Amino acid sequence: MSSTVLTPPRVNRPNVVAVGTIVWLASELMFFAALFAMYFTTRAVQGPEKWAEGVEFLNIPFSALNTTVLVLSSVTCQLAYLPQNVSKMHVLARYGSYQNGECGNGSP
Repeated sequence: MSSTVLTPPRVNRPNVVAVGTIVWLASELMFFAALFAMYFTTRAVQGPEKWAEGVEFLNIPFSALNTTVLVLSSVTCQLAYLPQNVSKMHVLARYGSYQNGECGNGSP
C-alpha cells in the first residue's frame, strides 16, 4: 500500500484587513455624504437670510487656533508612533505578519 498525503485545497481569499478597511471607508463615505446632503438641503430650503443671522457669532481666529492644535497633536502622535513601527519591521520581514506576540521584544 502506498501512503498518500491529502492536502487541503488552497483557497484564494482576499485579505481580511483590506476588506474591513474598504467596508469602513465606504461607511465613512456614506456618513459624510449624508451629512453634506442634509447641510445643502437645509441651506437651500431655509434660504440665505436664515444663514446670515449667526455670522457675528463666528469667531474665526479661535476656530483656526483650535484646528491648528488638533492637527499638530495628530502630527505629534504620528511622529511618536513611527519609531515604534520601525523597530518592529525586522519581525514583519522575517515572519510576514505579527505572530505570537513576538513584535517588539527584540528577538527575531
